[in-house]
Amino acid sequence: MFFPGTLSSGCSRCRKRRIKCDGKRPGCRRCEIYQTTCPGYDQSLVVPFHAEQRSSFFQGPAVGTSSQPQPAPTDLLALTRDRVRRMSVSVNPNPTRQPQPSFEDESIAFFLQEHCIQPEPGPLRGHLEFLQEMYQSSNHDTCLRQATLATAYMSLSRHYKSSQLYFTARAHYGLALRAVNRDLTASSKTLKDETLVSIMFLGMMEDIDCEGSGAKAVHMLGISRLYEFIGYRLLNSVHKSSLDAWIFTELQIPSLNASKDLDCLAIPDTNLETSNPTIHMALIVTRIGQFYRLAKRLTSPEVLKGQAQRRSQLLSAIQQAMDIQSELIKIAGALPSQWKRQETEDKRQANAESPPLASGWIACLGCGFNAHLILFFSRFLSCCRTLVQLDYRTKKLTPETHLAETSMPLAEAQLRRLTATVCATMPYLMGEVNEQGTSIAVPQQKAVIMYRLIWPLAIVIGSPHSTSQQIENCQTRLNWIRDRYGIKLASVAPDLVKELMP
Repeated sequence: MFFPGTLSSGCSRCRKRRIKCDGKRPGCRRCEIYQTTCPGYDQSLVVPFHAEQRSSFFQGPAVGTSSQPQPAPTDLLALTRDRVRRMSVSVNPNPTRQPQPSFEDESIAFFLQEHCIQPEPGPLRGHLEFLQEMYQSSNHDTCLRQATLATAYMSLSRHYKSSQLYFTARAHYGLALRAVNRDLTASSKTLKDETLVSIMFLGMMEDIDCEGSGAKAVHMLGISRLYEFIGYRLLNSVHKSSLDAWIFTELQIPSLNASKDLDCLAIPDTNLETSNPTIHMALIVTRIGQFYRLAKRLTSPEVLKGQAQRRSQLLSAIQQAMDIQSELIKIAGALPSQWKRQETEDKRQANAESPPLASGWIACLGCGFNAHLILFFSRFLSCCRTLVQLDYRTKKLTPETHLAETSMPLAEAQLRRLTATVCATMPYLMGEVNEQGTSIAVPQQKAVIMYRLIWPLAIVIGSPHSTSQQIENCQTRLNWIRDRYGIKLASVAPDLVKELMP
């Protein structure tokens, strides 16, 4: 008897080459030395499914036991011949087979564990915490069941690197598309939550398996048109429904590239309860989107408006941006304590890469908000530069020109601060350190957080105010998410961000 040793914990490339690996995450040191992308580390499934014990048809008798007397040596040959003859004449046509694990149950369990966040105490809601009950109460032919199975099979296929699971996911995707169209045709004036969740899952499938964002934008803009048709505004219920909060978040990037403001993201006429921090944050994000689209049109090189009209609109846009900055200062002092960073007197801990936070989900949402602010200040800086260039070209300097010149270095400082904040939060969000900034031996990641980090990482990579070290670090992390979770959006997101930057 011998001890075979522990299983290798190195990356896939080092294990294949049978060389020592330091196990550094997200990429090992040896791959960095050879300037290659580390393929990552294999991870066993955290939701094991065990088949039942083999039937007696496949099992021999236990050693040392027998239900019949042992034959004499002289009769052994005859007995063997008789057994062979009987087996060749009559074979059981329905042998008992070993039960196989259900990949449907396994994929659903895996998806629920990796993508569902339960609500925490406070105003912040969870993410997909309603899915399990909604799925179990749905019929087998509904669009929700087909869309959920498609996304779950796709996630598990990326985990196992299984082509069989991938083709199963694509088959359910086609069934889900037909079921969604059937539901929308049957009821044109009402929208069921199951239908909306199904469309969101279809968009998620496009992020995982497509090379661009065109198909995802079609699904998301389709939801906005459905909401516009029934006159629904997301800001009225973003604090009540985690589904509406999910849709609101996923609509932000497509809305920035939309030709016009989306009606479902418009600020409603009714008074919003801005004392609720969730509503207040969503309202600021909405105003940022409105400013961004206006600033993008005004700073475009193809703009054909007259100088006077263009200057007037630039001043209006800059005033909008300053009002948003005032709102940011106001809400910063009114955030719940669990949403803020926990300050520490230990300077070594305070300077650690990861700020101590109470929840990974809160930190993830905060990271997305900071990335949105990077886009906001980039457009604000572009507006100020355009106004200054326009005034110097016409040689008509005004107090507004001086205000724009003064605001430019302040905007650049905000961009550097926000970029550093996003980068500093990454080790914690990717499970490398705990809330206090202490390294974790075995990193603990959650797929939904990794999925939400794609756009913040891509925005830092595409920002002209990021340092080369920040860009390299974020690119390494983005590549790791792409290789580990098989999300193709991670490959194209940096190029898509270039269209969002001035």
